[in-house]
Amino acid sequence: MNHYFNVNGKPFFAFGGQSQNCSGYDSAELEYFWRALKLSGGNTAEIPISWEMVEPEEDKFDFTRVDSIIEEARSGGFKLIFLWFATWKNATMKFAPEWVKTDRKRFPRVLSYDGYELSVLSSHYAENCRGDAKAFSAVMEHIHEVDYDNTVIAMQVENECGILGKTYRDHSPEANREFEADVPACIMDNLVKATEGAEYEIWQKCGAKTSGNWYEVFGEDAANFGHAEVEILATLENLSEREGDAARLDTGRCNLVDERWELVVVVSVNEHHLIFVLCA
Repeated sequence: MNHYFNVNGKPFFAFGGQSQNCSGYDSAELEYFWRALKLSGGNTAEIPISWEMVEPEEDKFDFTRVDSIIEEARSGGFKLIFLWFATWKNATMKFAPEWVKTDRKRFPRVLSYDGYELSVLSSHYAENCRGDAKAFSAVMEHIHEVDYDNTVIAMQVENECGILGKTYRDHSPEANREFEADVPACIMDNLVKATEGAEYEIWQKCGAKTSGNWYEVFGEDAANFGHAEVEILATLENLSEREGDAARLDTGRCNLVDERWELVVVVSVNEHHLIFVLCA
Protein backbone atom coordinates (compact mmCIF):
# COMPACT_ATOMS: atom_id res chain seq x y z
CA MET A 1 0.00 0.00 0.00
CA ASN A 2 1.34 3.44 -0.92
CA HIS A 3 1.79 5.95 1.89
CA TYR A 4 1.20 8.89 -0.39
CA PHE A 5 -1.47 10.06 -2.81
CA ASN A 6 -1.20 10.14 -6.58
CA VAL A 7 -2.54 13.53 -7.67
CA ASN A 8 -2.61 14.48 -11.33
CA GLY A 9 -0.15 11.72 -12.08
CA LYS A 10 2.40 12.80 -9.46
CA PRO A 11 3.14 11.57 -5.91
CA PHE A 12 1.66 13.82 -3.24
CA PHE A 13 2.42 13.47 0.47
CA ALA A 14 -0.38 14.95 2.56
CA PHE A 15 0.74 16.98 5.56
CA GLY A 16 -2.59 17.95 6.95
CA GLY A 17 -4.93 18.96 9.69
CA GLN A 18 -8.55 18.16 10.50
CA SER A 19 -11.13 20.76 11.40
CA GLN A 20 -13.66 20.36 14.18
CA ASN A 21 -16.70 18.22 13.47
CA CYS A 22 -19.11 21.08 12.78
CA SER A 23 -16.70 23.58 11.26
CA GLY A 24 -17.82 22.72 7.73
CA TYR A 25 -21.18 24.34 8.40
CA ASP A 26 -19.70 27.82 8.81
CA SER A 27 -17.07 29.63 6.72
CA ALA A 28 -16.37 32.05 9.57
CA GLU A 29 -15.46 29.20 11.90
CA LEU A 30 -13.37 27.54 9.19
CA GLU A 31 -11.33 30.73 8.81
CA TYR A 32 -9.51 29.96 12.06
CA PHE A 33 -8.75 26.47 10.80
CA TRP A 34 -7.35 27.71 7.47
CA ARG A 35 -5.07 30.16 9.27
CA ALA A 36 -3.81 27.47 11.66
CA LEU A 37 -3.19 25.05 8.79
CA LYS A 38 -1.19 27.67 6.90
CA LEU A 39 0.89 28.58 9.95
CA SER A 40 1.70 24.90 10.54
CA GLY A 41 2.94 24.49 6.97
CA GLY A 42 0.19 22.03 6.11
CA ASN A 43 -0.88 21.30 2.54
CA THR A 44 -4.07 19.26 3.07
CA ALA A 45 -7.29 19.77 5.01
CA GLU A 46 -9.70 17.09 6.19
CA ILE A 47 -13.14 18.61 6.76
CA PRO A 48 -16.33 16.78 7.73
CA ILE A 49 -19.49 17.11 5.66
CA SER A 50 -22.71 15.33 6.53
CA TRP A 51 -25.88 13.74 5.27
CA GLU A 52 -27.99 16.34 7.09
CA MET A 53 -25.95 19.13 5.47
CA VAL A 54 -26.49 18.05 1.88
CA GLU A 55 -30.00 16.53 2.08
CA PRO A 56 -31.95 18.52 4.71
CA GLU A 57 -35.17 17.45 2.98
CA GLU A 58 -35.55 14.13 1.23
CA ASP A 59 -34.45 14.27 -2.42
CA LYS A 60 -33.69 18.01 -2.11
CA PHE A 61 -29.93 18.36 -2.19
CA ASP A 62 -28.01 21.45 -1.18
CA PHE A 63 -24.29 21.48 -2.01
CA THR A 64 -23.70 25.11 -1.04
CA ARG A 65 -21.33 24.28 1.80
CA VAL A 66 -19.55 21.57 -0.18
CA ASP A 67 -18.85 24.10 -2.94
CA SER A 68 -17.72 26.76 -0.45
CA ILE A 69 -15.28 24.41 1.27
CA ILE A 70 -13.78 23.32 -2.04
CA GLU A 71 -13.35 26.95 -3.13
CA GLU A 72 -11.83 27.96 0.22
CA ALA A 73 -9.33 25.11 0.01
CA ARG A 74 -8.51 25.94 -3.60
CA SER A 75 -8.00 29.64 -2.92
CA GLY A 76 -5.69 28.83 -0.01
CA GLY A 77 -3.61 26.43 -2.09
CA PHE A 78 -4.66 23.35 -0.09
CA LYS A 79 -5.75 19.90 -1.13
CA LEU A 80 -8.90 18.60 0.49
CA ILE A 81 -10.13 15.35 2.03
CA PHE A 82 -13.81 15.22 2.92
CA LEU A 83 -15.03 13.15 5.85
CA TRP A 84 -18.58 11.81 5.36
CA PHE A 85 -20.76 11.68 8.48
CA ALA A 86 -24.05 9.89 7.84
CA THR A 87 -25.22 6.57 9.29
CA TRP A 88 -22.36 6.79 11.78
CA LYS A 89 -20.29 9.39 13.52
CA ASN A 90 -18.66 8.02 16.65
CA ALA A 91 -21.13 5.12 16.55
CA THR A 92 -24.24 7.32 16.63
CA MET A 93 -26.57 8.87 14.02
CA LYS A 94 -25.99 12.47 15.12
CA PHE A 95 -25.41 13.76 11.59
CA ALA A 96 -28.30 11.98 9.86
CA PRO A 97 -31.10 14.32 8.64
CA GLU A 98 -34.11 15.07 10.85
CA TRP A 99 -36.44 13.39 8.36
CA VAL A 100 -34.50 10.18 8.94
CA LYS A 101 -34.27 10.53 12.72
CA THR A 102 -37.98 11.17 13.13
CA ASP A 103 -39.20 8.24 10.99
CA ARG A 104 -38.40 5.27 13.21
CA LYS A 105 -40.58 2.85 11.27
CA ARG A 106 -38.91 3.50 7.92
CA PHE A 107 -35.41 3.93 9.36
CA PRO A 108 -35.16 1.41 12.23
CA ARG A 109 -32.83 1.98 15.18
CA VAL A 110 -30.53 -0.41 16.97
CA LEU A 111 -32.23 -2.22 19.87
CA SER A 112 -30.46 -3.33 23.02
CA TYR A 113 -30.82 -6.83 24.46
CA ASP A 114 -33.77 -5.62 26.59
CA GLY A 115 -35.53 -3.79 23.75
CA TYR A 116 -34.24 -0.27 24.47
CA GLU A 117 -33.99 1.87 21.35
CA LEU A 118 -30.60 3.53 20.84
CA SER A 119 -29.71 6.67 18.89
CA VAL A 120 -28.03 4.54 16.24
CA LEU A 121 -29.40 3.53 12.83
CA SER A 122 -29.47 -0.22 12.36
CA SER A 123 -27.11 -1.28 9.61
CA HIS A 124 -29.20 -4.41 9.04
CA TYR A 125 -32.09 -2.65 7.28
CA ALA A 126 -31.93 -1.90 3.58
CA GLU A 127 -33.71 1.46 3.83
CA ASN A 128 -31.03 2.86 6.14
CA CYS A 129 -28.26 1.67 3.83
CA ARG A 130 -30.10 2.85 0.73
CA GLY A 131 -30.68 6.38 2.05
CA ASP A 132 -27.06 6.87 3.08
CA ALA A 133 -25.73 5.47 -0.20
CA LYS A 134 -28.06 7.66 -2.27
CA ALA A 135 -26.94 10.83 -0.51
CA PHE A 136 -23.30 9.84 -0.67
CA SER A 137 -23.41 9.06 -4.37
CA ALA A 138 -25.09 12.44 -5.00
CA VAL A 139 -22.24 14.17 -3.16
CA MET A 140 -19.62 12.29 -5.14
CA GLU A 141 -21.36 13.01 -8.42
CA HIS A 142 -21.44 16.72 -7.56
CA ILE A 143 -17.75 16.77 -6.61
CA HIS A 144 -16.98 15.02 -9.87
CA GLU A 145 -18.77 17.79 -11.75
CA VAL A 146 -17.38 20.86 -9.95
CA ASP A 147 -13.87 19.91 -8.85
CA TYR A 148 -12.12 20.71 -12.12
CA ASP A 149 -8.56 20.75 -10.73
CA ASN A 150 -8.65 17.78 -8.33
CA THR A 151 -8.67 19.89 -5.17
CA VAL A 152 -10.48 16.98 -3.49
CA ILE A 153 -8.06 14.07 -3.33
CA ALA A 154 -9.90 11.60 -1.08
CA MET A 155 -13.06 10.86 0.84
CA GLN A 156 -13.24 9.15 4.22
CA VAL A 157 -16.56 7.32 4.29
CA GLU A 158 -18.12 7.30 7.78
CA ASN A 159 -16.25 7.50 11.08
CA GLU A 160 -16.17 5.05 13.97
CA CYS A 161 -18.82 2.70 12.64
CA GLY A 162 -20.58 0.68 15.29
CA ILE A 163 -22.86 1.05 18.30
CA LEU A 164 -22.54 3.43 21.23
CA GLY A 165 -24.86 2.45 24.06
CA LYS A 166 -25.98 -0.31 26.39
CA THR A 167 -25.49 -3.25 24.04
CA TYR A 168 -22.67 -5.08 22.31
CA ARG A 169 -24.74 -5.75 19.22
CA ASP A 170 -28.01 -4.88 17.52
CA HIS A 171 -30.94 -6.97 18.77
CA SER A 172 -33.50 -5.73 16.25
CA PRO A 173 -35.48 -8.46 14.44
CA GLU A 174 -33.45 -8.24 11.23
CA ALA A 175 -30.17 -8.19 13.15
CA ASN A 176 -31.21 -11.26 15.14
CA ARG A 177 -32.11 -13.06 11.93
CA GLU A 178 -28.67 -12.37 10.47
CA PHE A 179 -26.93 -13.18 13.76
CA GLU A 180 -28.60 -16.58 13.77
CA ALA A 181 -27.61 -17.20 10.15
CA ASP A 182 -24.28 -18.68 9.05
CA VAL A 183 -21.18 -16.55 9.47
CA PRO A 184 -20.41 -15.08 6.01
CA ALA A 185 -17.87 -16.93 3.93
CA CYS A 186 -15.56 -13.90 3.67
CA ILE A 187 -15.10 -13.88 7.46
CA MET A 188 -14.57 -17.63 7.64
CA ASP A 189 -11.99 -17.41 4.85
CA ASN A 190 -10.07 -14.73 6.79
CA LEU A 191 -10.16 -16.79 9.97
CA VAL A 192 -8.85 -19.89 8.21
CA LYS A 193 -5.97 -17.87 6.75
CA ALA A 194 -5.17 -16.05 10.01
CA THR A 195 -2.56 -17.12 12.55
CA GLU A 196 -3.22 -14.65 15.36
CA GLY A 197 -5.63 -12.04 16.66
CA ALA A 198 -8.44 -11.88 19.23
CA GLU A 199 -11.13 -13.26 16.92
CA TYR A 200 -8.79 -16.01 15.72
CA GLU A 201 -8.03 -17.07 19.31
CA ILE A 202 -11.73 -17.17 20.24
CA TRP A 203 -12.49 -19.14 17.08
CA GLN A 204 -9.79 -21.65 17.99
CA LYS A 205 -11.06 -21.91 21.57
CA CYS A 206 -14.54 -22.70 20.25
CA GLY A 207 -13.32 -25.56 18.09
CA ALA A 208 -12.28 -23.76 14.86
CA LYS A 209 -15.52 -24.64 13.10
CA THR A 210 -15.54 -23.76 9.40
CA SER A 211 -19.29 -23.14 9.28
CA GLY A 212 -22.19 -22.30 11.56
CA ASN A 213 -23.98 -19.28 12.97
CA TRP A 214 -22.29 -16.65 15.14
CA TYR A 215 -22.82 -18.44 18.45
CA GLU A 216 -21.80 -21.78 16.98
CA VAL A 217 -18.55 -20.37 15.60
CA PHE A 218 -17.61 -17.87 18.33
CA GLY A 219 -19.54 -19.03 21.38
CA GLU A 220 -20.62 -16.52 24.02
CA ASP A 221 -17.98 -14.06 22.76
CA ALA A 222 -19.87 -13.61 19.48
CA ALA A 223 -21.91 -10.67 20.82
CA ASN A 224 -18.74 -8.80 21.80
CA PHE A 225 -17.83 -8.35 18.12
CA GLY A 226 -20.93 -6.30 17.38
CA HIS A 227 -19.54 -2.81 17.87
CA ALA A 228 -17.72 -2.47 14.59
CA GLU A 229 -15.98 -5.35 12.96
CA VAL A 230 -18.01 -8.49 12.58
CA GLU A 231 -21.58 -7.17 12.60
CA ILE A 232 -20.82 -4.60 9.90
CA LEU A 233 -18.86 -7.13 7.87
CA ALA A 234 -21.89 -9.39 7.86
CA THR A 235 -24.11 -6.48 6.90
CA LEU A 236 -21.84 -5.57 4.01
CA GLU A 237 -22.13 -9.04 2.57
CA ASN A 238 -25.90 -9.08 2.95
CA LEU A 239 -26.17 -5.58 1.51
CA SER A 240 -24.08 -6.49 -1.51
CA GLU A 241 -26.44 -9.37 -2.24
CA ARG A 242 -29.78 -7.62 -1.81
CA GLU A 243 -28.91 -4.00 -2.62
CA GLY A 244 -26.14 -4.26 -5.19
CA ASP A 245 -26.66 -0.82 -6.70
CA ALA A 246 -26.58 0.92 -3.34
CA ALA A 247 -23.56 -1.07 -2.17
CA ARG A 248 -21.68 0.14 -5.23
CA LEU A 249 -22.65 3.72 -4.36
CA ASP A 250 -25.02 3.91 -7.29
CA THR A 251 -22.06 4.12 -9.67
CA GLY A 252 -24.23 3.37 -12.66
CA ARG A 253 -26.15 6.59 -12.12
CA CYS A 254 -23.38 8.94 -11.12
CA ASN A 255 -20.56 7.53 -13.27
CA LEU A 256 -18.24 7.87 -10.32
CA VAL A 257 -15.81 5.02 -10.82
CA ASP A 258 -13.87 6.14 -13.87
CA GLU A 259 -10.31 7.14 -14.72
CA ARG A 260 -10.26 9.53 -11.75
CA TRP A 261 -11.85 7.71 -8.83
CA GLU A 262 -11.19 4.23 -7.52
CA LEU A 263 -13.17 2.59 -4.74
CA VAL A 264 -10.88 0.85 -2.28
CA VAL A 265 -12.38 -1.27 0.48
CA VAL A 266 -9.99 -2.64 3.10
CA VAL A 267 -11.43 -5.02 5.70
CA SER A 268 -9.33 -6.59 8.43
CA VAL A 269 -11.03 -8.64 11.11
CA ASN A 270 -7.84 -9.44 12.98
CA GLU A 271 -6.66 -5.85 13.35
CA HIS A 272 -10.09 -4.44 14.27
CA HIS A 273 -10.20 -2.21 11.21
CA LEU A 274 -13.10 -1.44 8.95
CA ILE A 275 -11.88 1.12 6.42
CA PHE A 276 -13.58 2.64 3.41
CA VAL A 277 -11.53 5.04 1.29
CA LEU A 278 -12.30 6.74 -1.99
CA CYS A 279 -9.10 8.06 -3.53
CA ALA A 280 -8.40 10.13 -6.61
